[in-house]
Amino acid sequence: MKKSIIIDVDDVICESVFYEVLRKIVGSNKKLEDCTEYHAEDNLDVTPKQMEEYYTSVTSKTPYKNAILTPNCYEVIKKLNEKYDVYICSACVIEVSPNKSGNLFKFKYDFLIKTFPFLDPFKFIFTSAKKMLSGDILIDDKPSNFVGRGIKKKFLFTAYHNKNLTDKELKNNA
Repeated sequence: MKKSIIIDVDDVICESVFYEVLRKIVGSNKKLEDCTEYHAEDNLDVTPKQMEEYYTSVTSKTPYKNAILTPNCYEVIKKLNEKYDVYICSACVIEVSPNKSGNLFKFKYDFLIKTFPFLDPFKFIFTSAKKMLSGDILIDDKPSNFVGRGIKKKFLFTAYHNKNLTDKELKNNA
């Protein structure tokens, strides 16, 4: 029996598509690598009107149209898929606007199907409740997703928002 590996999408498989959408709405030149906060809006000066435009944008047209894959991502996932049962797990609900989030499931699903045709779509998991996951390996960029009961090995994928974490912060999410 193959071991299972669970891989996150945003900021692991591809660079932050959500930050790019908001950056364009705000008209900022701030690069993603200069950001330190998890939520896109916490890295930019954003008005409430711009936030509403952002939520409307990401829920009405796919933010994944111009998604940039992380370097070597395609090749690595393809190789992992030969050795492991690869599951893709990603959140699709916007915390402050859950009732407008339905299209995000389709956008992310379509992106995955188009980009990784070798993956089994029956192994796509769309949830924000990653603490409920069980498996052998989890690769994610958000340390709080490692808190839970059923993951044997956890790999924190380096991203703009976690690059300055202390050892204490990491241990609190182990």
